[in-house]
Amino acid sequence: MRQRFVLIGVILLLLVMPMISAEIMVSQVDSIYNLGEEFIVELEVDEFQEEYFDVDLICTNVVREELNLYHGILSAKIIQITRELVPTFISNLKGDCFIDARYGSDRQISQNFVISDQINIELELNELIYDAGSTVEVKGRAIKENGAWLNGYVEVNIGNESKASSIVTESEFNINFSISETTPAGISTIVVRVYDEDNQGTVLNQGEARADLTINQEAAWIEIAIDKQVVFPGDYITIIPIVYDNANMEMTGTEVLLKITDSTGNVVLEKFTNAEDEIVYWLETNHVTGHSRITVEEAGLIAEKIIDVQEKALIKAEIIEDKLIITNIGNIDYQGSVEISIQGNPIVKKVDLEKGEAKSYEVSAPDGEYDLIVKDDSGIVHQQNVALTGNAINIKEMGTGLDLLTRYPLIWIFLIILIAAIAFVMYRNSKKGKTFSFPTTKAWGQSKKDKGPKEAVKPKAEAKESKGSIGMILTGKPKNIVKPGAVTKAEHVLVLNGQRQEAGIIAIKVNGELDKQSKETINKAIDKTYKFKGVPCQIGNYFIIVFSPAVSKSFQTGRNAVKAAIEIDKTLKEHNSKFKGKIKYGIGVNVGEIINRVEGDKLKFASTGQTINLSKKIANIAEHKVLLSKPAHIKTRADVKVDKAIDESKINKIEMFRITKVIDSERNKKFISEFMRRI
Repeated sequence: MRQRFVLIGVILLLLVMPMISAEIMVSQVDSIYNLGEEFIVELEVDEFQEEYFDVDLICTNVVREELNLYHGILSAKIIQITRELVPTFISNLKGDCFIDARYGSDRQISQNFVISDQINIELELNELIYDAGSTVEVKGRAIKENGAWLNGYVEVNIGNESKASSIVTESEFNINFSISETTPAGISTIVVRVYDEDNQGTVLNQGEARADLTINQEAAWIEIAIDKQVVFPGDYITIIPIVYDNANMEMTGTEVLLKITDSTGNVVLEKFTNAEDEIVYWLETNHVTGHSRITVEEAGLIAEKIIDVQEKALIKAEIIEDKLIITNIGNIDYQGSVEISIQGNPIVKKVDLEKGEAKSYEVSAPDGEYDLIVKDDSGIVHQQNVALTGNAINIKEMGTGLDLLTRYPLIWIFLIILIAAIAFVMYRNSKKGKTFSFPTTKAWGQSKKDKGPKEAVKPKAEAKESKGSIGMILTGKPKNIVKPGAVTKAEHVLVLNGQRQEAGIIAIKVNGELDKQSKETINKAIDKTYKFKGVPCQIGNYFIIVFSPAVSKSFQTGRNAVKAAIEIDKTLKEHNSKFKGKIKYGIGVNVGEIINRVEGDKLKFASTGQTINLSKKIANIAEHKVLLSKPAHIKTRADVKVDKAIDESKINKIEMFRITKVIDSERNKKFISEFMRRI
């Protein structure tokens, strides 16, 4: 019986033993780990077993991957597993992960955690609008996804145009990079990439941030498209100005100045238009033959196209009362036969007309209405139903002076009165010993009773001049140079209601004391600028001469300013070579915008930007010579050849140019035109 109980106990023990197991406990892990960090997990069992202990890292990113972290017989109930989360030790595992621990028949799974390679970036941009070629400052913070600081690298680029790199220290970065001059205008995306690496140079974590920048482009060059190169007067020509930026892209809507100049230098068209606009221009019938020039200007850039204007003989006919007037409206002298048909009865007249000349013909026919047709070699010139009177069909060329006097006797009376008046005035002046052109030798302001010459009153400004000041010099009364009523004085004041125009500016800086002869020479030099439509004023030790379209009615203000400056320089040099009292001077020429208005004989003007100041700075630098600013050089480079004033530019940080040659293009064009006309 006892043996039976023992046997039953052994059987029960064997049945119970498989039910006994060891409990596995896994330590708490962080919710997020970034690559490159250290992963530590602690595992504990409460009982030993004669089994292997296995620990796997299992991650699910795109596909499920797993990595064995431990396999072996436990020698202690607690083990710690440490792994550096780098590709060398964990391969490509990342994403949602967990620890799977197995011991014999027991198994324990840890809480889920994330292994990440992401970096979060916060950008700081000082601006969002930039010019191509400018510098962008990019600041920011780069934090790993688990919140840890980052030490790594940063790269910035806009497409493939611009790129720069720097380092990230304790999650902070500050990087400057230049936008390429060829970056297209418009919205461009800046891409900021931050990353770190392991010891082998393998990228671990990375992040990217983007921001949209507005890029502005400047005009780089201009092209002119025309539909024909050879044109005849009376033709239409289509002109399309095209402006390209540094990215070689067309800049639509950019305002440009379009100008057409004939072979004699006369501007026949000058207007502002937009790039890409189609301008259809009608070439007037009397447009001068030869090479006409089409120019387009924008922001100091200029493009030119030459068209060859051919000769064309052309007449116009019109009926005024009973007179037929034939006018040469072509660009050459007209010599040909004109057929004048009255109700089918042709009469041929030999017509010789110079350019612009007209001849009148008296047309008569028995009273009634007639179909009158005028035609030449080119076809019908004029056709009209006219009412005529007379005895027979006849066309008679009307004479010049004598015929007019016969037809209009009042002209005789007018001429007789005019001749008598001229004779009387000439007789009276010959008696008094005076001329038509000049006043008597008596000084202005001297009465008939004054016996001696009246002493000129010294100007108050000169009497009060301080040491180092040249005082007031300009007389403001140019004699026998400009027409009465012309603009002779300029005044530098605030102009509220004026025109904004591009003007040529001469600044003359005079240093030291001046004797009487020197002051007269300066007045003489400045008076010479009137023939170039310059208007002077004095500001302290500076003389400013303004060449404004409001006065000259011409846009060649820069060229006029250069020519006038050369005349002034020549006069002052001649004085210094002859007289003991030398004039210390410098002459600066600039072209820029002013706001101006003509009031009587005064030009009131105000400078915009650096127009006046730049010319004064250059005049202060120049020593007994003429120097041009960069804007003045650009505006006059077709006529004025220069060398860069390298020494002055380096020292004073202003681009300046010395004049080497002035091309008299107007004289050349006039000579060629006259030569071609004679041929």
